[in-house]
Amino acid sequence: MIINNMRYKCLLSFLLVFFSINLYGQKDEFLQAVDYCKCKLTSAYLNQFTSQKPPTDSDKKNFDKIKTEFGDCTIGKSIEYSKLSSLLDKNNFPTSNTKFSKVINELKSGYKDGLKTDEAVKMLIDGIYKNPKLSNAITTNNSISDLKEELSSTVSTFFKDNFAVSESTNGNTTPVTDIPDVKGKAEGEDLIQTINQIVDSKLEENKPSPWSINWLSIIIAIVVGIMVFVAMRFKKPEFEDEIIELRKSRENQRNDLNNIKRTLESSGGNNNSRSTNNFRNDWQNNMEEKISEANKQISKLDVALSMLKDEMSRGGLSKPVYSNQQVNNEQQPKAEILYASIPTKDGSFNENAISKTINPTASFYKFIITDSAGLKGKFEFLGNEERAVKDATNAPDRILRPACKINNALNQNAKRIKTTTQGTVIKINGKWEIQTLAEIEYE
Repeated sequence: MIINNMRYKCLLSFLLVFFSINLYGQKDEFLQAVDYCKCKLTSAYLNQFTSQKPPTDSDKKNFDKIKTEFGDCTIGKSIEYSKLSSLLDKNNFPTSNTKFSKVINELKSGYKDGLKTDEAVKMLIDGIYKNPKLSNAITTNNSISDLKEELSSTVSTFFKDNFAVSESTNGNTTPVTDIPDVKGKAEGEDLIQTINQIVDSKLEENKPSPWSINWLSIIIAIVVGIMVFVAMRFKKPEFEDEIIELRKSRENQRNDLNNIKRTLESSGGNNNSRSTNNFRNDWQNNMEEKISEANKQISKLDVALSMLKDEMSRGGLSKPVYSNQQVNNEQQPKAEILYASIPTKDGSFNENAISKTINPTASFYKFIITDSAGLKGKFEFLGNEERAVKDATNAPDRILRPACKINNALNQNAKRIKTTTQGTVIKINGKWEIQTLAEIEYE
């Protein structure tokens, strides 16, 4: 009977879901097409960006290292945005991520149910090539412009193969999404109501008698009882051991109390009071002796210190003489300047993101290393770099907040970011970990 009830419930769920399942399939194909375009365009953008640079350039090396991880950018199998974003950020391409790949990925939110093939293709291609945020990258990068026809053709073919379920096989262009409304919304509601009535009637017919045996409950009770019995069977030796230990402990405590009681009774009231007073006097005398001995040692140290001061005043002991240059060299070791890209979310800088020269497209922080071992230092934001300021105000959660405390409100029109208090870092296991945050202000 339970199985029959579940079968009737599943019938209703199946009929309601049947009309919408094709729409979810279409949306999935649209999202895959966006990932394909994003993969192809990002690869082309970075390829042209690094093609004119020498083989020793860090950006070129980084792109050569990760371009194989893009895959072959095949539609339906392209790298997802979360993986692509992480790949770009870890290899010093944050601008390409936030200003290019992220904008393309935002097209996913514009999907609408019931799109025809040509409408879906136009929405995707125009969303890229007519997007004002991408206009500068498209006009300055020939390879992106050349990809427009290829993307349009590939996406159109992909949608025709996968959106076919939403179109009539007789050549009509009316989407399947119109079928449930052929006879009007009222008839659709009547159909759902009829299905509900059928299911309710079947459930009522097959409703079990209150006096019938509930075999499922009996089986569950038996299984639970067996499990409890087995658990108690395995736990019984442990419980017995604990009980034995508790009994031994209680017996020992009882013996100790009896011994104390017998000692007190045998000594008598006067003797007991006298023993207590003797113990207290002995303890007090012992402490006074220790205090007296400590005072003697302090007096000896005072005499020795006084003699040492007199000896130094007479010139018997002389301090080593250093030149001013030697003092400055010892007190102020030569500072080493390093430059770093964006920090990680946990508040640290990866070692491969640190360089001795400033990267005009990826450096955001300056390290001042004064520790002779090269393991400690201070850091500040490159607040006078226009590029760094612009990127930081556009993405403060990723570039600023992991390493800085912002002392005023966000100002995306700021021309400068001033470091009011430098932060501190320490190098541990190949990473520069932040000890204290730097404090900054927008100007």
